[in-house]
Amino acid sequence: MLLKTPTPQRRRRTCHALSLLTLAALLPSLATAQGTAQGTSQGTGRATGLSTTLESSLTYIDTRRFDTAPSLRELTTELRPGVQFSSRSGRVQGVASYSLGLLHRSRTNPAFEAQHQLAASLTGQVIENFAYVDVSASIGRQSISPFGQQATAEQRSNNPNQQEVGTLTITPSLRGTLGGLAFYDLRLTASGTNTRKSTAGDSTSTGGSLSLNSANRGALVGWGLN
Repeated sequence: MLLKTPTPQRRRRTCHALSLLTLAALLPSLATAQGTAQGTSQGTGRATGLSTTLESSLTYIDTRRFDTAPSLRELTTELRPGVQFSSRSGRVQGVASYSLGLLHRSRTNPAFEAQHQLAASLTGQVIENFAYVDVSASIGRQSISPFGQQATAEQRSNNPNQQEVGTLTITPSLRGTLGGLAFYDLRLTASGTNTRKSTAGDSTSTGGSLSLNSANRGALVGWGLN
């Protein structure tokens, strides 16, 4: 009686081209993230710093339809260099980061597109302990109409309802004391919003505020006026 030992079957090796391409595209991002983490750990004591970033991605989108129409397939390649500034001391404090996204889509006309992304919040001391300027700015993609096609800002597919929206707010202020009797804070604010390739969401506004508060903040009874 002969006993046959079962021969182990060879495992099939499958190669997913898209996965390999995505991994290859993400390698620069991983290297940048590692370098940024090392720089942060080594320069923990630095209060002010300027760093650069570089990200890349490869996205494949396959849109299926319920009817007999053919599906839509699109391949999007993105390269996003950027720079970031941060300060925790000195006359200027805050964080500002900017990146430029260079996209190429296989089905969209035009195929190439540049997307700006900005987030900044800075405070400058013009005159020490007296005059200040607060600046906040942002640029990002948003839906310009609530009735149009909705999508997240990170979605790589082309959406005509999304446009770049930029905002800028500048607030100069005077802060100090009045003869040791009260603290004062006088502010003027000017802000504006601009939508790229559209005027639907454009707006400007100005305003001001004045606040007075009792100088002795540790007293049982205080007063304030806004």
